[in-house]
Amino acid sequence: MSIVIFETPRLTVRQYTEADAEQALEIYSDPEVMRFISMGKTGPITNVDEMRQNLIERRMKRYKETPQFGGWAAVAKDTGTIVGTIILLNLDNNPEIEVGWHLARSAWGKGYATEGGRGAIDHGFNVAGLDRIACVVHPDNHKSLAVARRLNLTHEGRRHYYNQDLEYFSTTRPTIRRES
Repeated sequence: MSIVIFETPRLTVRQYTEADAEQALEIYSDPEVMRFISMGKTGPITNVDEMRQNLIERRMKRYKETPQFGGWAAVAKDTGTIVGTIILLNLDNNPEIEVGWHLARSAWGKGYATEGGRGAIDHGFNVAGLDRIACVVHPDNHKSLAVARRLNLTHEGRRHYYNQDLEYFSTTRPTIRRES
């Protein structure tokens, strides 16, 4: 059984399970998807056993330790297919929390990254109680840079994370001003 983290109009964002290994492998074995993603290794994951181990060791363990954070399956409501991963995790093992997205190539250009990213930011502020959320993007990843801008994240220059210089964005919890 998988725990739903949040929903958007077109996505159910939920915890990954071992049963998702084949669908996740389809995404993460694509060199174009992996072009800007390290996942602690170089190159794509190439077999279902390696993906299943990744899901068990990295994601499912983290769900138990910090249930409000994770790399979650983004499932299209109309097809029931996993279209990618939505991320709300510690930024490169720092206390800072980052939002991110990894999408199947077949899901590119359909607004899922923006929709899932917006849902993750809302979850971060309203459920996890965060005051600030970061986002880092490889400078050559023009599609993800565009998503960060659509999410109204503030660009703060380049910073070094994950052993590379990345564009750094952030947003802070919205405040409500009261009329006097």
